[in-house]
Formats: sequence, C-alpha cells, structure tokens
Amino acid sequence: MGRKIAILHGWESKIERWQPLKSELEKAGFAVFLPQLPGFGQAEPPKVPWSVADYAQWVKERLPKEYFLVGHSFGGRIAIKLASQNPAGLRKLILIDSAGIKPKKTLKYFIFWLLAKIGKLFFLIPPFLFWRNFARRVLYKLAGERDYYQAKGVMRETMKKVISEDLKGDLRKIKVPTLILWGKEDSQTPLSDGELMNHLIPNSSFLVFPHADHSLPLKLPEKVDLAIIKFLKTS
Repeated sequence: MGRKIAILHGWESKIERWQPLKSELEKAGFAVFLPQLPGFGQAEPPKVPWSVADYAQWVKERLPKEYFLVGHSFGGRIAIKLASQNPAGLRKLILIDSAGIKPKKTLKYFIFWLLAKIGKLFFLIPPFLFWRNFARRVLYKLAGERDYYQAKGVMRETMKKVISEDLKGDLRKIKVPTLILWGKEDSQTPLSDGELMNHLIPNSSFLVFPHADHSLPLKLPEKVDLAIIKFLKTS
C-alpha cells in the first residue's frame, strides 16, 4: 500500500498554515500532496463558477495511483464528493470539521435575509450611501457569512453553488474506512454535523477534541497528526 496523503484545505485557507501538520506527517514517512485549490491564494480561479464535483474532478486528475485523502471544511466537501465515487486508488478518508451538511433555514437566517433586503434599499439613499459597504461587512460578519462577503466575482458564484449542495446522499456511498475529527466548539460546522456524518458513512469512526474549534488542524496539528497516523497505520 502507498504512503501518499492528499490534503484539501478549507475556503480561503492559507497553505502556509498547514506546514506544521504536513511536516509531522512527512516525519512519519508519508509523502504529502497539499495543492492550492483553484481560486485561492495564488491559484487562478476557474473561468466559470465551479461545483463541488468540478473541484473533485480537478483533484482526482492530480492524485497518485494509491493515496489517503484528508479534507478540512470546504476541502472536506471535495473529499466527500470524491470518496463517494469510490475511486480505485483511495485507501482511507479523513474528514476534519468538514462542510457538506446543508443547514436548515432558521429564524436567524430569515431575519438576516430581511435585514439585507431592507439595507440594500436603505443604503441607496445618498446620505447613507457612503456607509453601505461598512454596513454589509458588519451584517455578514454577524450572520457568520464573512467568507461570502469577501468572495468576489466567479468565486462568489462558486460559493453559492457549493453551499447549496447537500452531500448526505454522497456520505452514504462512501465505502472506504473513514476517520472523522471534530472540534467540539466548532461554530461554523457544528458538532451535530460530524455526528450525522459518522452515522451516514458506514465504516467510520468519530473523534472529538474538547475546547477545539473549526481551526482544529491548524491550532492543534500535533494532536491531529497523531490521530491521523494511528488511523492510517491500522489495517
């Protein structure tokens, strides 16, 4: 069996922040492939808005014959989509605070939606026009949609396509052994999402890190590395 690992980063994640985790895996004897996904960092964005399947295909074309796959947040979406196809080369899957469960529209969602619509009209009035961008930034931050506010052009449209897709059906199709790692204090992808993924993926195990949040692999790389290495070295 090969000892190659592909790591798929989250939305707007900086590759440099993954170096501690990558280094520890390399010390353990693994060859690590950490691509900058199209549209992030210095990588060119796609010409048209991409779906999760488009990103999965891009990754698939660059993978070795045998590999382990790690996906965090948005990278987890891609990993789920790819793993659901059960490609011949995939040996094991690790999901870390993964996105992919479409949240239900809550009262909070409708309140912020209404405020956004009202604000769009209100800030067209000349005296308030100057404050429009500031008000939008504050609203998106309060709504937990900072990534959407910061995304521009084709990447904003890409984000719309990506987050509109619910991957529950894909999770049920995954056949490879899967390890799910989660920060208990994650507010972006709640713990309940990880629990549901564990329930839907037939051959999966679930490990929760107390006091950790959505940045689990970046803030606690040593602990995450230990969990990954232990999982990959078991038959």
